[in-house]
Amino acid sequence: MKILVTIILGFGACVSSYAQKWKPDFLLPLSPESARLNNVDLASYLQSDFDAHRYEQNCVAELSLFYFRVNYEGKIDSVYSNGTLNKEAVTAVYKNIYKTQGKWKIPTGTSPIDNCWFVYPYFLFGNMSDCKENQEILYSMHSLYQFLSASKTHEDWKGRVVLPPNPHANLSYK
Repeated sequence: MKILVTIILGFGACVSSYAQKWKPDFLLPLSPESARLNNVDLASYLQSDFDAHRYEQNCVAELSLFYFRVNYEGKIDSVYSNGTLNKEAVTAVYKNIYKTQGKWKIPTGTSPIDNCWFVYPYFLFGNMSDCKENQEILYSMHSLYQFLSASKTHEDWKGRVVLPPNPHANLSYK
């Protein structure tokens, strides 16, 4: 519950005075990869090439926030995460963050001091069929997931670009 409150407060306030002035755009170049992925957005790309369901645990809702910075060359120069996702899932998301290098459209007039932070919320909900004890937390997290999924990319109170969460994360009743 503590992590849920922290996330809600963290996403709640947007203060424009902290806004970043420089932001690259994520673009998949025409390639076999873009044809296979059907030109997906950044949030979908960060989930590509791994099966999230293999990381889910019964009756456990997991959430991690991934923070990464794109520099003036379109390279990822900083990555970290906070949350409860298991190590294998975190590693898979990190790998996909690093795979974005070379897929950023850098704005004209970019200088070596330019960089942009992104925040990517990642949810796993697990099998809910026989879960009684965590229902309130699970449904609260799912409500947060739905809210963030309905939102377009926006900035948090520190000016970081907050992406929609991983697509296709749903409460499972397997």
